[in-house]
Amino acid sequence: MKYFYFFVLQLYFYSSVHGQLNYITFSPNDCLSCIPAIENMKNKEFIYVFKEEFKIDSTSLVNKFPFLRNSSHVFNDSIYNKRSIDGRMTISNSDNSLKYSLVKINKNSAASFEFFTDINKSDTIVYSYPISKSSIIKRKFTNNGNLLILDALENKVVLFDLIKNEILDEVELTEEISKLAYGLFTLSDVSIYDHFKSAISPKIYEPLSNIKDMSIDGDELIVSTSNYFYYTSSEKKTDTFLNVFLSIHKFYFDNESQKFTYKDTFVPTNIKEQLTSLSLEFYPVSSNVHFFNNLIFTSITNKIQDEENRFLYGVFDITNMSLDWVVKLNDKFENNYNFTNAIFYKNFCLIGKSSKMYNLSNKEIIDLDYFNEFDNLQSNKVSYLNQDFKVNKNEVNILYRNYFEHNSIYFVNVDLDSKKVINHVKQDHFKSDLATYFNPYSNDGIIQFIDNYKVVVHRIKKD
Repeated sequence: MKYFYFFVLQLYFYSSVHGQLNYITFSPNDCLSCIPAIENMKNKEFIYVFKEEFKIDSTSLVNKFPFLRNSSHVFNDSIYNKRSIDGRMTISNSDNSLKYSLVKINKNSAASFEFFTDINKSDTIVYSYPISKSSIIKRKFTNNGNLLILDALENKVVLFDLIKNEILDEVELTEEISKLAYGLFTLSDVSIYDHFKSAISPKIYEPLSNIKDMSIDGDELIVSTSNYFYYTSSEKKTDTFLNVFLSIHKFYFDNESQKFTYKDTFVPTNIKEQLTSLSLEFYPVSSNVHFFNNLIFTSITNKIQDEENRFLYGVFDITNMSLDWVVKLNDKFENNYNFTNAIFYKNFCLIGKSSKMYNLSNKEIIDLDYFNEFDNLQSNKVSYLNQDFKVNKNEVNILYRNYFEHNSIYFVNVDLDSKKVINHVKQDHFKSDLATYFNPYSNDGIIQFIDNYKVVVHRIKKD
């Protein structure tokens, strides 16, 4: 215990003295290709982490590898396992939010790694794939340097390696997957899909099943899908109505192959439940979905056609196939479904046009009060709109747009213990009309997507 405590203090000392340094988990027996990779990094200051068994050889290691001589070293199994990918040689940033295999680092990928982790500059990177085009409706960053892209026009999820600049995989809805959803929804067999396809497809200008949203938790990806079906009126047997139902599909990411494989399909509300009034059911055209701890959060409703008494968000437990409400609109927003557009961070939810944050684990409502949310209700136009947020221990950081000020972007930092706003600063050092996110690989950075192929990084301006 004392040994571990000593190296935790050592890490803290190095980080405090040298700033936000990157780490390399170093395995001397596997270092045939590591030297060129390390030499490709412009910033040669790293904290090298070894397994404890190599501590006895510390002097020999420094003599054998010259780049270790002016660097910091840590010999600790726990830190090595935390910092490495499957025990292999890995480069990671200061807070371990980005881990990348060292053997994949070449001159270009080294520049990309430093692009995302250098917090002291604004810069632009140009990719070979149009990750910034307007048909992309959702982006999700992973901690291994990948970006998940939901392309609405192409109806697929693309897995793109931001560091190496290449497509790793594409997730699409095969007919076999859609057939499973239609069978579950109609409480029949998968052949019902062919019936709906022949009757509906010639009359619409898009696929029968369309991906509306996605979410990732660890190595599991879920996609929320809207599926067309029709039903006949119980009063007039000749009248048919076109409608949609919600299905959720799970895929598993294999770190070795860097590919997704299909895993399972869920239909929270079947046709009998959707066409009869239930106390709770999923909103069938929801485009907001979040996956966390094997729970699926998305819009639910307690009436099918009536906008009143609409719950905001519910949870679907895929283990026992149960549905429950989590977040309910207060009286001021009761009839305003347009107030949703939720964004998520782990077990927290921030409503698009509200300054309240919701804890999805315990249903706690946290009033952050950084803008007057009722301006959104009283005006004919949106006044404020949250763009992104992240929660770090006892604070929350938020990016939101102020439409009173020509679409300006503001950064907000709120202490969760006191609910006091620490920073509330207009970000006027970059264009505000672009898709804007927190840089997931830098605590003080912002990422923007521009001109189809470009990504721009900026440092956050604070008080």
